[in-house]
Amino acid sequence: MTKTNYQIKNLDWNEILERLQNYSTSEITKTEVIANTQPLKTAALAEKSFYEIESASFVISSGVRPHMESLDLFEVWFARLRKNAVLKTLELKDVRHFCLETIALKESLKVQETAWAKEIHDEIFDAEEPLSAIDGLITPSCDIRMDASETLYRLSKEKDSLAKQIQHQMDRLIKDHDIEHMLQDKYVTTREGRWVIPVKGGLQHYVPGVIHASSATKQTVFIEPEATIPSNNRLRQIDVEIEEEIERLLIEISSYLYTLKTQFEKTKKILLQTDIVFAKAQLTV
Repeated sequence: MTKTNYQIKNLDWNEILERLQNYSTSEITKTEVIANTQPLKTAALAEKSFYEIESASFVISSGVRPHMESLDLFEVWFARLRKNAVLKTLELKDVRHFCLETIALKESLKVQETAWAKEIHDEIFDAEEPLSAIDGLITPSCDIRMDASETLYRLSKEKDSLAKQIQHQMDRLIKDHDIEHMLQDKYVTTREGRWVIPVKGGLQHYVPGVIHASSATKQTVFIEPEATIPSNNRLRQIDVEIEEEIERLLIEISSYLYTLKTQFEKTKKILLQTDIVFAKAQLTV
C-alpha cells in the first residue's frame, strides 16, 4: 500500500464516498462519485472545490436542494434524439422532466450572488421554450392534447359529435323497430372502433346489419346496423386522420428538439457535476 493510499484509508475515504452517494439525487451521480471522486492534487484545486461547496451550501441554506433525478433517463431519450428519431410520448415526458429540473436549478441559482452560482446559471440553457412546446402537445400524464393543433381539435370535436349522433341514431332504431327485447344490454357499445348494438345470441338474424363479434359465451352478438354504416365509416376515417395528425406533431416537435441537442448535452454534464457539488455541500452540514 502506497503512502497516499494509506493516508486515504486513515481518512475513512470509502465511508465518506458512501455518505456522499446518499446525498446524490440520481443513480448516475452515485456512480460518478465512486468512479471519479479522487483526492485533489493541488492546493488551488482544493480551494476551488471548497469555494464551490460553500456556494452550494448557500443555496441549500435558503431551503432549496435542486434534484437531478431526470439524469437517469437522459441517455435513453437523448440517444434517439441525437439520431433525429421521432420521439414517443413517454420519451417526451422524460425530456419534460429534464427541462423542469433544469429550470428549477436555474431558478435556485438566480438569487445567489456567488460567482459559481452565476457561472452555472448562465451556462445552463433556457429550458422554458422546449418545456412550453412539450406542454402544448402532451399532458403531464403523457396523453396527447386534443387541442395541440387546429386540425386535431377539429377532428376531435367532429369525432365526439359524430359518436353522439350514431348513439342517438341507434337508440331511435331500437325504439322504432321495437327490438329492445332482443338486446343483451340496453347500452350500445363499440367493437374495433365501430358503434354496435349487443343482440342476444340466436336473434341476430332479426336485426339487419353487419356482425362484428360475439362474446366468449356466444350469448351476445355485436351488430352494426345498416343505417349507421356510413357514419361509422367516417368515424373510422377520423381516427386515421387523428393518428396522422399526431404523427405529424410528434415529427415536428422531435425535429425542433433535435436542434437543441448540443444544449441538452452540455446542460446534462452541468447538472451531473452540480449534483455532486450539492451532495458535498450536504455532507458538510
